[in-house]
Amino acid sequence: MKTRILLVLSLLLLCSLHNKVFSQWSTSPLVNNPVCQITGNQSNCVSVSDQKGGAIICWEDDRNGNKDIYAQRMSQYGQPMWLTGGVKICGASGDQMYPQLCTDGNGGAIICWSDDRNHTGDVYAQRVKVDGTIMWANDGVLCTTEGTSVPASLCHPAIQHSGSGAIVCANNSHGVKGIKLTAYGEYEWGAIAGNYMRTVASGFFVNTVAGIQMCPDGGNGAHVCWSGWDGLTHGHKVYAQHLNSDGTAHWSGAMGKRVCNQSEGHQKKPRICSDEVAGCEIVWEDGRRDTNTVTGRPNHDIYCNRLDWNGNHQWNSDGHPVCTDTADQTNPSCIPDSWEGMHCVWQDYRNYDAGPDSGLGVNLYCQDVHFNGYNRWTHNGVQAAILCDVGKAQDPRYNPQICANDDIGGFMLCWLGYSDTTGHSLNNFGVYCQRMSYGGQHQWHPTTPGVSGHPNGARVSIKPGDKNCVTMCNNRTVTDAGGDDSSGAVIAWADDRDFGSTQTDIYAQHIKSTSDLGDVRAGGNNGNGADRVILNQNTPNPFNPSTVISFSLPQGEFVTVKVFDMLGREVSTLINGQLAAGSHSVVWNANNLTSGAYFYKIQAGAYSEIKKMLLVK
Repeated sequence: MKTRILLVLSLLLLCSLHNKVFSQWSTSPLVNNPVCQITGNQSNCVSVSDQKGGAIICWEDDRNGNKDIYAQRMSQYGQPMWLTGGVKICGASGDQMYPQLCTDGNGGAIICWSDDRNHTGDVYAQRVKVDGTIMWANDGVLCTTEGTSVPASLCHPAIQHSGSGAIVCANNSHGVKGIKLTAYGEYEWGAIAGNYMRTVASGFFVNTVAGIQMCPDGGNGAHVCWSGWDGLTHGHKVYAQHLNSDGTAHWSGAMGKRVCNQSEGHQKKPRICSDEVAGCEIVWEDGRRDTNTVTGRPNHDIYCNRLDWNGNHQWNSDGHPVCTDTADQTNPSCIPDSWEGMHCVWQDYRNYDAGPDSGLGVNLYCQDVHFNGYNRWTHNGVQAAILCDVGKAQDPRYNPQICANDDIGGFMLCWLGYSDTTGHSLNNFGVYCQRMSYGGQHQWHPTTPGVSGHPNGARVSIKPGDKNCVTMCNNRTVTDAGGDDSSGAVIAWADDRDFGSTQTDIYAQHIKSTSDLGDVRAGGNNGNGADRVILNQNTPNPFNPSTVISFSLPQGEFVTVKVFDMLGREVSTLINGQLAAGSHSVVWNANNLTSGAYFYKIQAGAYSEIKKMLLVK
C-alpha cells in the first residue's frame, strides 16, 4: 500500500513538472530562446530540421579569435540539447566560413564550410549525431581533394543529403566539382590517381562561378545549379547539372545544361528545388530587360524554368517570367508546392525604385508557378509584406526565407524588417513571418494595424537591437505531416540585443501554423499516441480505384472525414457522426474520378488534420 502511494505521488510530481520540463519555447516576441550567448560574435547561421520536431542550427563563431564553426540542437520544446554555447564543429587555424548543412537522416546533421587553414579556399565537412557527438576526423574531412584555386572568401559550398551520407559541391577557378561522403566520412566516389572529386562543370571564366545550389533528384544523386560567365554570351548565365548517384554527370556538355537560353543581360542568384517527380525547378534574378529610365540600371526581374530528369526544358527555353514589374526584383527563393510546381518569394522595389543597394522601400512578393509553367496567382505576384511608412522612408524587408508548412500546398516565409502602423516613425525592427495558402491568400493577419489593411505578418522577434542572417526550417516530426499547431517552423537569427553593434548572439523561436509563438504541445498532436487523434496514411497509396483511410480516437467524438480535390472542392463525405474511442477505418472508392492528387481531412472535436493521397488510373 505504501509503495502504491509513493508511486502515485511520484506520478503526480512528474505531471506537475511536465510543463516546466517541456514547455520551453518563448511565447513573447520580446523574449525568444537563446541558442548561443558566448563571448564573441556569432553570425551567418543556417538550420535544418532534426526530424524530431526541433532544429539543428549552425553558425560562424569568433569566440577564439578566428572564425570557427559551431552548432546547437534545439529540441521541439525549445531546449538546447548539446553543450552550452554549442558543439565545436571545427576549430582549426585560420577562418572557417559560410557553413551549410543537411540532415544525416538520423536526427543529426552533416555540415560543410569554406576553410582557409591551408591559405586557400578548401572545403571541409563534419557529421554531428543527434546527441551532439562529433563523428568524423577532428576539424573535419577534406572535401576539395584537388583544391579549388580560389580564395576562401569566394568559395561557397553546397551540400545535399544522399543515402546515409551527403554530396558536397564547391566552385573552383573555372567551374564546379563535387564529392560524396559516406555516413562514416569516407570518400564514396572512386579515386582516380588519388583524386576523389568529380567534375560537375568546367570552362567558365576564372572565378566567375557563384551561387551553387543543390536539391534531391529522387534517388541518391542531386541536381546542382550555379551562375557563371561562359564567354559565349553577354553576362553571367545560369547552368545546371544532374549528378547521378555514382557521381557521373547525367546531362551532356562540359559546362552543364543552360537553364535559360536568353543571350541578353545577366542571369544570377539561382535557387533550386525538387519538382517532386525526379526533376528540378530553378528561379533566378534576370537582367535581360532594357535599362531602367529612372535609375539608369537594367531592370532585375524574376524568371524560372523546370528541367526533367534528362535535362529537358519543361517550360519556356528562355525562362518563364515570374515577375517583370517595374523597378528591381531581386534575391529570389523557392520551394516545391506539393503539386509538382514551385512557390517563389523575392524582394521587390516596384513601389520605390531606389535600387537594390539603397535599403529603401523594399517589399516582399510571392508567386506559385504551376507544374505546367503558368503563374497561378495575381499577375507579378502577391504582396506578402508592405511598406509601413506612407512617406516611403527607410523601412526595408530583406533576407526572405521560405519553407514548406503543410501538406495542402501552403508555405511559410519569414524576413527581417519593420512592422509599424503608419507615419514616419519606424521602431519595430525585427523578425516577421507570414503563412500563405496554396491559393495565395494570407493566412495570418497583422498583430497591429497595417497600411490599407494589408497583412504585415506575425511578430517573431521585436526585442530592440539589430538582427541579421535569418534562417528557417520546418520543425514537424517525420510522422507529423498534418497542418495543425505542431506543424510550424523554427526560425533562427543573429541578434545584438545584449551588446549593441559590438557582438551578435544566436536566438531562435518556434512559431505555430496558427501564428502563435511557443509551446508546440498545444493543439494535442504531440502526445504519445494514446491521448491524441491519430490519422494514418491511406493504404494503398497510390491507389486505383479504392483505398482505406484509418484513424484512432482517444475518446468518443463527433467526427467528419471528407475528401477534397486539389482546388479545395469537396468530392466526398465518408464519415459524419458520433464515433466511440478506438480504431476506425473507412473505404473510399474513386472509380468515377480522374487520376490526380486528393486530400482527406478528419475533424474530431477541435482537432483537425489533412493528408494527401494519389489516385493513379
